Amino acid sequence: MHGLRVDEHARNPSDADAVLSRYGRLLYLSVAAAALAVLWLSSWLEPSPAGFGTHRRLGLPPCLFRACTRLPCPSCGLTTSFAHAARFQLRRAAAVHPFGPLAFALTWLAIPLSGVLLWRRVSWPSLLAARLWKPLLWTLGAIYTAAWVHNLLLALTAARR
Repeated sequence: MHGLRVDEHARNPSDADAVLSRYGRLLYLSVAAAALAVLWLSSWLEPSPAGFGTHRRLGLPPCLFRACTRLPCPSCGLTTSFAHAARFQLRRAAAVHPFGPLAFALTWLAIPLSGVLLWRRVSWPSLLAARLWKPLLWTLGAIYTAAWVHNLLLALTAARR
């Protein structure tokens, strides 16, 4: 895993703390805590039968994009998808937003991954410099965009009926 290992000078345990600062440790802990909060909230929220709008149960406003265009925004249905995924209703989660189950799995993965990176004392600069990010982000972006196009086509097909 090129680019994810600790710098050479940090192999000495006394120098390892210099590589992973207090701020870096706090960031890893914050990522894990945020992922846990999202997962807990997903299990607490009851999925909307409409397939979108579950976020309204958190006191958030309706989707402005949907209100103006009557079409789903790129993230319309993600909260509902997470609520289904938290109940292991993966087919419903994917039907609501095809990117949802993958995003849910990545949220779960963020918790142990943060722990491993913290334990291995991988600094954030070396993590962010890893070569895997660019292709990973492009791939996730393409999947997310394809999911939105899928939801747009479904909405346009339903509108014609």
